[in-house]
Amino acid sequence: MSWKCEAIRYGILQKIFGFHKWHMTPVEQRPYGMEVIKWCNRLLASDGDANRGKVIEVGCGLGDIVAKIKTKNENKERYDIDEKVIKAAKIIHPGIKFQAGSFAPDIRGERIFIFIVVNFLYALDSKTVRNEFKKLLTVNDVKYIVTETMYPINSNYPYSHDMDKILGSDYTCIKKRGFPAAEHSRRYILLYAKQGKHSERQEHI
Repeated sequence: MSWKCEAIRYGILQKIFGFHKWHMTPVEQRPYGMEVIKWCNRLLASDGDANRGKVIEVGCGLGDIVAKIKTKNENKERYDIDEKVIKAAKIIHPGIKFQAGSFAPDIRGERIFIFIVVNFLYALDSKTVRNEFKKLLTVNDVKYIVTETMYPINSNYPYSHDMDKILGSDYTCIKKRGFPAAEHSRRYILLYAKQGKHSERQEHI
């Protein structure tokens, strides 16, 4: 189905469920989202450990990113705090596990190959983000993290985070790419690997 047809279907579902209109934009129209998908698929294709962990996205919206990641549906989980968008996502992507929730304390005891958290951290202060990640990483085994930071801050993006400090010495940033955002800000998509798990050098694209 083309992204234009998807946009029409999302518009219909938005009227039914009443989720935020921002979610109506298909991932094909969000360059940063397509970059996240590309990175994840490359990791899954190149890392022999990929089949022994889940791909989990928090703040999934309608679930377009994880739907295009090439791993078995039973290895995919998605969370969002908006129950309205979760109900719509289950219709759009049947067979993939969706839950209303956040990443701490709702995710526990998981072996996670890739953990994806993009497009909402700018609404949380750094102390909250640090605490959420600390809880997540204490009770789960996470190999790769795809996340983001916004710079400079503005009325749309009130918080910018130093993810190196938040994730600490256990994780190393191996990829980084910036994308234009509203009000002359930039969205920086970041890929972190757990130390000792991956030898790829850091790449700024």
